[in-house]
Amino acid sequence: NTCDTGRKASFKILMGDERPLIDAINSKYMLIFGWNPLSATKWAHLPRIITRGIEHGAKLVVVDPHLSYTASKAREWVPLRPGTDGALALAMAHVIVTEGLQDQGFIDEWVAGFDQFKAYVQDKTPQWAEAITTVPAERIARLARELATTKPAAIDVWSGTHHTNGVYAGWGIGALAAIT
Repeated sequence: NTCDTGRKASFKILMGDERPLIDAINSKYMLIFGWNPLSATKWAHLPRIITRGIEHGAKLVVVDPHLSYTASKAREWVPLRPGTDGALALAMAHVIVTEGLQDQGFIDEWVAGFDQFKAYVQDKTPQWAEAITTVPAERIARLARELATTKPAAIDVWSGTHHTNGVYAGWGIGALAAIT
């Protein structure tokens, strides 16, 4: 099954679990990259978990080139050029770390390599990502601030890693969870 190999590889490397599931019920902000969990048949429990999160007041933001069923039910749909999910995540991380919005306490206790990551995203500005993703820089910055300041937040990805750069995209998306 090559369905989610990029996601599984990146999450296994990043957090030691190749298939973590988001805690949508307790979330106040759900950022989902490139998949359609409200129509998922493989994970039959996901639609109800996500809709319960929305019922409890969570904002659902779906990043996907395709206006999927899940994206149509989201409070915000963020269409982007296919295969550019990682660039969007890195630009969001740039905003979070340059504005000091990261969860430094969590990072200090649980995250290895944060200083190297911070240096890596130094030039991954929203303007840089806009040229790659087609998502306006102002929107990228706003999404980064919302994600970093709304607690608790949940981040997930699936098809956003179904590209030749999928492991790296998943790593960038997962790093957003680690720093927030």
